Amino acid sequence: MKRLHRYSPQNVRMIVSQCPEATFVASYRRWQRELGYQVRKGERGIMVFAPRLVRRDRGEPAEAPGESQEQRLVFGAVHVFDRSQVEPIPGRALPLEAPECAPVEGDTHAHLIPRLEALGTELGFTVERRTLEEGVGGRCDSKANLITVAAGQRANAEVRVLAHELAHALGVGYRSHGRERAECIVECAAYLALAAAGLDVSASSVPYLAGWAGEDPEVLERDAAEIDRIARRIEEALDRGEVTVEAA
Repeated sequence: MKRLHRYSPQNVRMIVSQCPEATFVASYRRWQRELGYQVRKGERGIMVFAPRLVRRDRGEPAEAPGESQEQRLVFGAVHVFDRSQVEPIPGRALPLEAPECAPVEGDTHAHLIPRLEALGTELGFTVERRTLEEGVGGRCDSKANLITVAAGQRANAEVRVLAHELAHALGVGYRSHGRERAECIVECAAYLALAAAGLDVSASSVPYLAGWAGEDPEVLERDAAEIDRIARRIEEALDRGEVTVEAA
């Protein structure tokens, strides 16, 4: 999901089952027209499901310009191709390398903190910095609508904590999900969203997930849809432009 975060969990499973080494997947048209690559002759497409709009009654004649037209969403099989199946078109090919991931120890992603705080505000939560006990990076109190971040952390570490606690604020609590399941969901969602933003938290996330998943690693697959939903919500906040705060 980290490599193919633009696809649904169902499509990620389909892609990996057909092409386990896939890292960058796009349609034939997008490879050719937008990215400047040509799918090699003889390459076999990877089947996924994609939505399209159709008229509810195909037998009716086309409506006049300006009139509304009722449509419905249907899903059909389409084929996509991995970067290993294409060749660059001279003079048109765009670079495909993913941005370098920064370590969680630094301050490279400090600009994301206001965006995450803004998401907290949208969800009705207040974000505060306080001195917490050793080893605790943050907390999310859904009753008080309060996210607490341990004071004195480097910016990248604070981004990681905020993403994790915001995932809790997006509806993943101990009462509704159980402690182990909740922690797996929120940490995996934070990991995916931050990876898309170019922040590598695997050094802390992988052992964290292993500890909470215990002997049941399938918990992540069972909750893949919820993980994907939360990760996308956090990623939307991270993708926003500069956040300005008006003085009171």
